[in-house]
Amino acid sequence: MKISRIALVFTVLALAACKKEEDPKPSLKTLDGSLSFEALPEYVNPGMTFDYDASAVSIPEEESDKSLSLSYVFNLTIGSESVSDTLTVPAYTLVVPDKPGKMTLKCTVTALGYYSVTASVNATILSDKSIVYEKPSGEQSFTEDDTVFYAVENNDLLWMSRNYSKGGTPYYREPAALGIYGGYYTWNDALSACPDGWTIPTLEQWDALSTKSGDLMCNVTLNGSRMWEFWPEVVITNSTGISAIPVGYAERRDDHFNFAGFNEYAVFWASDGGKAACRYIFVSDPDVKTFSTIDEDNFYASLRCVKAVE
Repeated sequence: MKISRIALVFTVLALAACKKEEDPKPSLKTLDGSLSFEALPEYVNPGMTFDYDASAVSIPEEESDKSLSLSYVFNLTIGSESVSDTLTVPAYTLVVPDKPGKMTLKCTVTALGYYSVTASVNATILSDKSIVYEKPSGEQSFTEDDTVFYAVENNDLLWMSRNYSKGGTPYYREPAALGIYGGYYTWNDALSACPDGWTIPTLEQWDALSTKSGDLMCNVTLNGSRMWEFWPEVVITNSTGISAIPVGYAERRDDHFNFAGFNEYAVFWASDGGKAACRYIFVSDPDVKTFSTIDEDNFYASLRCVKAVE
């Protein structure tokens, strides 16, 4: 009985070995070259175009099957949506769609019998659809030097109701963010940035507008995510129509920019008798604050301008 069991075991192993020899798994070969793409800017706008070339990958010259060809699959993913293009040529032009959100472009190069080669790049699409909030009633649009901006009336003054952008430094110095977040200005930049007839608000004008953070803040989302975190002490009403968004501030040292406070602070320039000051909102503080000890050449804040109602 014991000998029979041993024989049966050897028989099973022999059959398995024969089957393996008859049906071997094909081994894949490696394509020549490597695939890498230059990184996209962190932020992009709809309509921007970027060209990609996957020709650095090729079938080895020693390949005996000269009928083999490469296939290039470019897959664009934005949120949960994904679109693929399969090409027979390595060139591809990405036209950024008007669909705000995180975007990934992935390229996969394949050939029958070979391992595939991949590369990917990422960016965030920003557009007018990115920042969503209830626009204040009575908001007016103005055009100065081909720049469109918006304002609301408060206390016989027109107040810019969105962060000004002309001549400002973009967030992380990414041009695609300028029209969405507004510009960041030093005090000396701000002094000459307002359109003709508009000025930097004084501290007294800010005080007359409101000293309560919630009166200036708006319930806003950025590409679907809430910007001002909820705090029960802060009641957001945007009753002034100023529609403050928390894009923080920046500091510069030797041409190196440090951007900070995004989603936590809104910081605006104010004139304190002609000297530099800032009015700022912190996400969890119900009161608007002021600070005046400022490096006028290296501290960057958002800008709103005011004008007397005519």
